[in-house]
Amino acid sequence: MLVRLFCNSFMQKPNILCRRSLLPVTKFANRWYSNEQEDVRFHLMVEGYYDKASVLVEQKLMSELQSKAPDNEKAKIVKGTLNIIRPPTHIFEVNFPHKADDGTFKIIQGFRAQHSVHRRPTKGGIRYSMDVCRDEVMALAALMTYKCAVVDVPFGGAKGGIRINPKNHSQAELERITRRFALELAKQGFLGPGTDVPAPDMGTGPREMSWIADTYANTVGKPNFTTHLCFIYKRIINLFSHTTFLCCVGHSFVLLVIKLLHLCNLGHNDLHAHACVTGKSIAMGGIHGRISATGRGVCHGIDNFLKNPKYADAIGLSPGLKDKTFIVQGFGNVGLHTMRYLVRAGAKCIGVAEIDGQIFNPDGIDPRELEDWQIANGTIVGFPRAKAYTKDSLLFEDCDILIPAANEKQIHSGNADKIRAKLIGEGANGPTTPKADKVSIFFSESIFCFIYQL
Repeated sequence: MLVRLFCNSFMQKPNILCRRSLLPVTKFANRWYSNEQEDVRFHLMVEGYYDKASVLVEQKLMSELQSKAPDNEKAKIVKGTLNIIRPPTHIFEVNFPHKADDGTFKIIQGFRAQHSVHRRPTKGGIRYSMDVCRDEVMALAALMTYKCAVVDVPFGGAKGGIRINPKNHSQAELERITRRFALELAKQGFLGPGTDVPAPDMGTGPREMSWIADTYANTVGKPNFTTHLCFIYKRIINLFSHTTFLCCVGHSFVLLVIKLLHLCNLGHNDLHAHACVTGKSIAMGGIHGRISATGRGVCHGIDNFLKNPKYADAIGLSPGLKDKTFIVQGFGNVGLHTMRYLVRAGAKCIGVAEIDGQIFNPDGIDPRELEDWQIANGTIVGFPRAKAYTKDSLLFEDCDILIPAANEKQIHSGNADKIRAKLIGEGANGPTTPKADKVSIFFSESIFCFIYQL
């Protein structure tokens, strides 16, 4: 409950959404920024933001705490709870062998972190990337807790991933890796409809989620397994009617069978086995609109911000999205659909940056045409209706809105002062480092917090 209260208290303050002169600067914030290293680890970066937010909402939490205890006791409760929320609850790391198509063997490393189990199930995506590590999943799991709490979704936060480059593996290899990882998660209680529910993330999609659901439904959540155990249990009970058998076997055997039945039903309701993941394909029980949901949320977040005349005037823009120019970093699931919805709302995309190239067209880029080109060619490079951007970085180009929708820590103190966008709408997880956030305040840029949009 206090997790939701903490996040709601944090997000209800309008000045948090526009981190400019509207943001109150505390001694704690200054101390944290001055001591912080530029190349701080992602998890420490998230914890730093959490500590800063804790200072801002601590008094509000005490005033809203329904207790007749004196203020010093309330302070202990609030501070203690905030300290409990901060670290992850469970972290799972696994290494398993994988036989590639060419016959060679490799060790695959996977991770899953459950940040908070104050509400079950925990919820968070699974990503396939060479950047996946223990620190990253811990940070992303924490962010999932806060996102769920902000919108009052009754789940804890979790995140997982496998340290591979999916482009270097065939479909058959990816399926074997995914299914093995699903089994490892399920065996340790990190997968299940009422336990931990993954979703697509970077490098994964409906295909991978369908593999996980199918693996879970046909192993751990398979109805026949429970049926067979129940049948065995009934036969044993009948045999126990004979005193001789009871004396020979003893009660320990009965307790073992009961324990097996208990383990079989720990949150794994056979009827809902396919609910162990979201983001499945439509054929496997997925829902329409899931793929574009994140991008749509980014668009609505920016739209809500710019509809407020006070915020729009603070950054020198007219209210609304009409005729606003924007640049997207990352043309994956989030970037593509953010671009689509913004264009539909009347904004104009003038540039797209990807890992293998950047394109620019001041007259506008059509998202559907660019998507068709990417599907046909596997890249945005060479798109005929835009020119290749050969300067340093497209992020530094003049525009009204910059949308970092790729990896974390893309905007840092080394490049924050070069960004000319009036508004930064964060589509990725933690794309702005704390030092870059401070630089943005001095350079009059507004950063629209990703936790509000996702």
